[in-house]
Amino acid sequence: MPAELKAAIAESQRQLQARAGTKAVRWVSAAQWHLTLKFYGNVDSEKLSGLTNALRAACATAGPFSLSLGGLGSFPSWQKPSVIWIGIGGDLAAMANLEKSIEQRTAVFGSRAEKRDFRPHLTVGRVKGNAHDARQAGQAIRTQHVPELGKWEVREIELIQSLLSPQGSSYRSLAVLPLT
Repeated sequence: MPAELKAAIAESQRQLQARAGTKAVRWVSAAQWHLTLKFYGNVDSEKLSGLTNALRAACATAGPFSLSLGGLGSFPSWQKPSVIWIGIGGDLAAMANLEKSIEQRTAVFGSRAEKRDFRPHLTVGRVKGNAHDARQAGQAIRTQHVPELGKWEVREIELIQSLLSPQGSSYRSLAVLPLT
């Protein structure tokens, strides 16, 4: 995403944080913002080359497409929020086709097939703590309006490794794959 779009996300996140008024939400740092097309779990290092090649083949079936950010939501609901997200719009059909191609070509590498429908979103907060605090945060945040923040052209995807630590997740890019 371009820097000006990241700045708009950061400003919306600050407004959400002020509205939430609670420590029940752990706000996701800009370095961790990403759009997940497929989660693989643990993949043996000797299989990474095969996974990268399968992703490259999936990307060869898709050209660049445009996405936008705007709107606000929560998984699973505002009454019991665990994830606060900003919505993804734009050429969702192209993104869904890419996600389906990736799912089909890389199924042997994942620890499980995704059973839920693909719902593109950008996670900006994770709700922790007791049910009362979570519900209060959800009720406060749900009234916040997040307008369209901007658009960008998706020209590549990345294969990312999640590195878990007591301070939270960090990410390392293993491959950048152009949409051709």
